[in-house]
Amino acid sequence: MLSSKKISIIGAGHLGSALAKGLIKSGLSAQSITFSNRDPQKLADLVSKTGVLSEKTNTDAVRNADIIILAVKPQFVQTVCEEIASILKNKTPLIISLAGVISIKNIALWLEKNEHGIVRAMTNTPTEFCKGTSALFTRSLTPEEKKSTDELFNAAGSVFWVNEESMLDTLTAPIGCAPAYVFLFMEALQKAAESRGIPEDLAAKIALQSVLGAAELATHSGRSFASLRAGVTTPNGVTEHSLQKLSTDDFFATFKDVFAAAEERIAEIMNSSK
Repeated sequence: MLSSKKISIIGAGHLGSALAKGLIKSGLSAQSITFSNRDPQKLADLVSKTGVLSEKTNTDAVRNADIIILAVKPQFVQTVCEEIASILKNKTPLIISLAGVISIKNIALWLEKNEHGIVRAMTNTPTEFCKGTSALFTRSLTPEEKKSTDELFNAAGSVFWVNEESMLDTLTAPIGCAPAYVFLFMEALQKAAESRGIPEDLAAKIALQSVLGAAELATHSGRSFASLRAGVTTPNGVTEHSLQKLSTDDFFATFKDVFAAAEERIAEIMNSSK
């Protein structure tokens, strides 16, 4: 079904371009995707690298679209929606917003439409390699729209529908921010290895493969993370001894603080946009 759809993506930043690249890797024709972006050079670079189509204006980009993906920063969503509203007056494309914190209610208001056919997505950049994580929420979709949405995000990774829109804000940290947390952990592994005399390139490769291997084990073992951790922590062994330098209680508390900080920033952005 998705292969017959014309997809327009407004915004050629990290999220929008990563999603498009993932869709193309999954087999979708690049020629079925049209981009628009306020930076002509960034748009030209994306077209050159991927073979997608482009339009100079947002209105031209969405004119014949079956699916419109809003991949701009939250502060630009209102402007974009109001810009394309007139084009969509007598059209009913599926609208998918990748912008954090902006509610379906506001998107519908700015598009001068009801809330049917609008999906909010919290996703992340590993969609570029079809390994993304996406949490989705909608108030109302037809079965066909639901199928198209599922197909689109499943092509780029794993999909989870949530029952409350507010959950998308809560999931910003464990989905949208999570790659940065993992990269920081990998960087710490690398730097620690380097400090003990391991060459930089080797330290980086080992950090990467260790994380990949652990993720594969967690994916296929069917065991909880706590159980897996216990399985490699031999009593009085090297792992247990070294983990004592990283208090489990403090580590868990730190991540609660990290998530709270993300939610605090979301609240600030929401308040500034009112």
